[in-house]
Amino acid sequence: MNFPQRVRSLRKAKRMTQGDLATQVGVSTMAISKYECGKSFPSSVVLVKLAKALEVSVDSFFRPNAVEVANFSYRNGEKLSHSMLNFIEYKVKDEAQKWLQLREIFASQVSLPVYEPIDFLVENELSMEDVEDLALRVRDEWGLGFDPIYNLIGLLESKGILVKCVDLETKFAFEGVSAQADDIPIMVISKAWSTCRQRFTLAHELGHLLLNGKVADTDLELYCNRFASAFLIPRDAIFQMIGERRKQVSFAELQILKEKYLISLQALVKRLSELLVISTRESQVLNKFIKESGWKVEEPGDQDMPVEKPQLVQQLVYRGVVEGVLSHSKAMELLHITALDLRQRLLGGEHLHARYAD
Repeated sequence: MNFPQRVRSLRKAKRMTQGDLATQVGVSTMAISKYECGKSFPSSVVLVKLAKALEVSVDSFFRPNAVEVANFSYRNGEKLSHSMLNFIEYKVKDEAQKWLQLREIFASQVSLPVYEPIDFLVENELSMEDVEDLALRVRDEWGLGFDPIYNLIGLLESKGILVKCVDLETKFAFEGVSAQADDIPIMVISKAWSTCRQRFTLAHELGHLLLNGKVADTDLELYCNRFASAFLIPRDAIFQMIGERRKQVSFAELQILKEKYLISLQALVKRLSELLVISTRESQVLNKFIKESGWKVEEPGDQDMPVEKPQLVQQLVYRGVVEGVLSHSKAMELLHITALDLRQRLLGGEHLHARYAD
């Protein structure tokens, strides 16, 4: 993709007209049209403004398409525009490009996490019960036991799976997507959702990473949901804390589980039902109460949940700067930040924590 095509696709992904972009950049609509048709090229000053308006680095306008992305898996029911799909695909490629650059820079100095496929854990002709066991095998392979996973993003990054959080105008229309860029699995999630919802989405996408091509398309989403539940809170943990059979369960008990395992009340009700801890009737009663209480999007305790953020790429960039293997300009390009932002972060300035997840 050349410069004109990249400007046009990025503008459309941001759902901006040529006039909108022109206003932000401070040029005429005709100038933007000429850039996108290849009839004119912006000055260096305008190029920087274009990058800022489109929320990309200047370098990304000229970066070759060295990364091939495949196996996009979106959550069932998500309805995204073509431009938004293009924007998400761009984010996946951009994250992969960053990682490939860092991997090359640090190749001889640091042992970076590399994804080691765990498809060998997946049996043929899986039943729903097999998916439950698969989640336990993955936990065992990764040495997790039955304990809560307190930082799922950190765990995935440590296994060579990149995670990217994006802020989209569609907000709750998008939850997450997984894809494969070269040998790098990448998961993209929306910042709009609560920590619990984000974690479930990531576990669901891990299910896709394992089950794509192994389960019929008609069953895939259900299987990935079951895997996500079992991975986040194993059945033995449920049986130990709630019991194997209950006539009723209080929301006070569910809230304790939510706070310990960082999984939503709605997912917990579903989990208890699929394990037959509670009856279908009891799950309907609980779900009705959740709906009538207005908890479908935001639940009690969501604001108190710890916020998980991708940090692997940023940590490597900061390390590269202080060890002299990355220039300040390259770090700014990789993190899409200004020189002032970089200086404040490296010196532990007042904006460090507030802006760490750019």
